[in-house]
Amino acid sequence: KKHKAARFLRLAVERI
Repeated sequence: KKHKAARFLRLAVERI
């Protein structure tokens, strides 16, 4: 299973 934090981090990176 993948970590949910990873998904959130990815979104934050795209936001920048």
